[in-house]
Amino acid sequence: MKTKSLFILLIAFIAFISCKKENAKTPDVYIAGYQYNDNGHAVAKYWKNGIAVTLSDGTHDELAISIFVVGNDVYVLGVSYESTKLIVKYWKNGVATYLTDGTFRAYADKITVVNNNVYISGSTSEGVNSKAVYWKMV
Repeated sequence: MKTKSLFILLIAFIAFISCKKENAKTPDVYIAGYQYNDNGHAVAKYWKNGIAVTLSDGTHDELAISIFVVGNDVYVLGVSYESTKLIVKYWKNGVATYLTDGTFRAYADKITVVNNNVYISGSTSEGVNSKAVYWKMV
């Protein structure tokens, strides 16, 4: 009986040690989106663990649509209403890269990064013709 009690105590001790949370890390949560400013413009932002990071200056509407994180690099896909047509862009760690210039209508919906290559899926249209496209940035 004493051996059985000692065995149960030993199992409980091992379980207690293995449940230590010293090395456990809560994963970061990222959300892409936008928030309207006082002038009524959509400002592109992302939130990391509930803390907002502003990507655009609020002088015109910009939306953050998709986010992808690799290590310490944060890639955020967005669109901008800088002209009469949507402009597709993405930010890497807050620095914008334009994929279109507004000469034709474009939209994008997903961003992913594989082996340091940035892939973005979307669509473009000129007139009534629309087509699916993707961009690859190396």
